[in-house]
Amino acid sequence: MTLRTFVALAGAAAGLMYLFDPDTGTRRRAQMREHWTGLGGALLAMWGLRRLDELVDALGELVQG
Repeated sequence: MTLRTFVALAGAAAGLMYLFDPDTGTRRRAQMREHWTGLGGALLAMWGLRRLDELVDALGELVQG
């Protein structure tokens, strides 16, 4: 096992221990879920705005002939 693999596995194990801690893991997972939900909504809104610009451009071309 290389040092890089060992460090990666140790980091993953520490992260799992942090999230699944019996005392505060539930609260940490809820906070994480809340943050990811907000990020997902923001990314979806950005994607929708990008698609809206394409739709407006296409409609503008249709109207102008």
